[in-house]
Amino acid sequence: MDKKVVSLTEGNIWKSILLFAIPIMASNLFQQMYNIVDSIIVGRFESSEALAAVSSVTPVINLIITLFLGLTTGAGIVVSIYIGAQNHESAEKSVHTAVVLGVISGVICTVIGVGLAPLIPGWMNFTKETSGLASQYLMAYFAGILPMLMYNMGSAILRAVGDSRRPLYFLVAGGILNCILDVLFVAVFHWGVLGAGIASSLAQLLSAVLTMGALVRDKGICRVERSKLHIDKYIALRIMRIGIPAGLCNSMFAIANTLMQTRLNLFGTAAMAGTGAYQKMDGFLYMIENSFGLTATTFTGQNLGAGRMDRVRRGTKVAIAYCFIFLIPMTIVYLLFGERILGLFAEDPEVISYGMKLLHYMAPLGWVYIFTEILGCVVRGAGSTTIPMIIMVMTVCVFRLAMIFLILPLWYDIRVLFLCYPVSWILSSACFIVYYLRGNWVKGLHH
Repeated sequence: MDKKVVSLTEGNIWKSILLFAIPIMASNLFQQMYNIVDSIIVGRFESSEALAAVSSVTPVINLIITLFLGLTTGAGIVVSIYIGAQNHESAEKSVHTAVVLGVISGVICTVIGVGLAPLIPGWMNFTKETSGLASQYLMAYFAGILPMLMYNMGSAILRAVGDSRRPLYFLVAGGILNCILDVLFVAVFHWGVLGAGIASSLAQLLSAVLTMGALVRDKGICRVERSKLHIDKYIALRIMRIGIPAGLCNSMFAIANTLMQTRLNLFGTAAMAGTGAYQKMDGFLYMIENSFGLTATTFTGQNLGAGRMDRVRRGTKVAIAYCFIFLIPMTIVYLLFGERILGLFAEDPEVISYGMKLLHYMAPLGWVYIFTEILGCVVRGAGSTTIPMIIMVMTVCVFRLAMIFLILPLWYDIRVLFLCYPVSWILSSACFIVYYLRGNWVKGLHH
């Protein structure tokens, strides 16, 4: 195997998964910090309206980009399966096909996002005070979507060959730049939410340039050469066959969360700001689950490519155990010090009160989602993406729609919306446990 490739098909599973997941977790931390820093800076140096605008657009941003990010998932899975099977020629073709698909996706996503930015606040029931601010932030943020997608595509390629450290380094560089520019543009130049959006876009650009530069300079399988940048039809179809359902699967949460946000916005600016602030905090809990989920995806792909189904099953259990080990202490911290943490975003007691109410509904049962994330990533790593998509449609999207349109009109209380989160996690995790235990998801062996 190429010396640049880190094999996950041998050695101690506990050690391999932890060492691979920690850089991803740190990367997710800094990626999460992009929007967190935006929210804190505008909340402290601007107003509650500015905080509400920046916080409340996150679901619709995720809705637009998650489908395209699914292609990065598909690319990483395809490359990792070829790596496990030691089919280096196909792995190299996959890398170049993925880069081209990333550029095309980024351009399309940018056009869609910038075009819809002026319309989105109206669709989402933003208040008069927050509507214009939200449009400004969306315009600036979507201007940096192409670099963001290229960073994620490059990171997926690097992780597929076992390198989860360089994506971390590149994201740290972007995160530091984001913090500096946020303070400069918002606190010093007083550009408001527009400055926060520009800061995020420039930070994403730096991370993308560093990541793609690393692929160009790489001496191994993931080296990108201009002369080889073209789409291999068979590999592109394979990436899309895995990536599009994976993107749709992730989009189910984004669609449901966007619809949830449109209803939360009806409860006023304080509710928008407070619930948006806690959702940023909740992102750190999800960050843990997602880090081990991405690790499980690469681990599954490589081991199925190598025919090591025994390691896949053991690795799944290890990933779930690590999630509990990391998640439970952070949940306890939230429950004990949540009010103080929310105070970083805003000083308004009403804003903090709404954030605490949502915290008490979501944090105690956040561990339930571990099974959805890990088992979903394992089966997707094996190339099975259609059933996970259906599960997410039914247990998240359809269920939350039913709560919004059937229950909320009868019991018009914000707690109805809060209940949607933990109940949908329970439903989705139960379905994924059943699907995983049935064992008919193993498709990645057919490489």
